[in-house]
Amino acid sequence: MAEAISRRYDMGYRAQEFADVLCGPFSGNESPFRVEPRGGQTWRVTHVDSPFELQITLETKPDRKLGLMSLPVLSVDFDCSLDENGAGELFFHRFHQGCNQNQPTVRANSLNQVYDPVWFPG
Repeated sequence: MAEAISRRYDMGYRAQEFADVLCGPFSGNESPFRVEPRGGQTWRVTHVDSPFELQITLETKPDRKLGLMSLPVLSVDFDCSLDENGAGELFFHRFHQGCNQNQPTVRANSLNQVYDPVWFPG
């Protein structure tokens, strides 16, 4: 049975930077993920071999001020279900790794894709 999850991260991105990464290297030809804009600052992410579906919604927050420096703050909401094939776990692993496929990996899911369990509970 798939587990429904919601996660929110405050990230140091501008909305356009986030969209460029999400719709670029993250979901490119070599990726099992497909990204579809849903209007405004919302995207739908699916996996080519799984019923996995995720909605990402962005909200721009006021910049953080550190002395004379200003850092962007983007609130990113993820609403999805972690499917039995492991595509949800793979998504969050790839997301947290910054799309770097050269990271060490140690476990495989039923889609024969590997991930580092450090990012996942249980």
